[in-house]
Amino acid sequence: LNFEISHDPESQASAKANLIDWAKRATRGYKGVDVRNFTTSFKNGMAFNAIIHRFRPDIIDFDKLQPDNAEENLEQAFSVAEEELGIPRLLDVEDFLIDELDEKSIMTYLSAFNRMYSKVPT
Repeated sequence: LNFEISHDPESQASAKANLIDWAKRATRGYKGVDVRNFTTSFKNGMAFNAIIHRFRPDIIDFDKLQPDNAEENLEQAFSVAEEELGIPRLLDVEDFLIDELDEKSIMTYLSAFNRMYSKVPT
């Protein structure tokens, strides 16, 4: 995405809007997932797992996930993304146990999924 290399605020805003729209489409219809931003919407790990499941339902059993098991959800998503999809583990569970999440780190991580799966199946 352009926000990774561009320092132009307008270009960054457009890339950010495109990425959040992609994440909303990728998670649409998933119980317990409501993507509205790049911080709290990803805090419990459900959105990451929904994105993986949307494109690779064979490697995530989404129905067994519980929104209140954030640490387990996050660990599963990060491990599966790395081991099964080859997406580097740029984030750790500990990154989500704090109040102020790093929006740009989450955006950078999501952009790896977006590059791999730019077209969201309907």
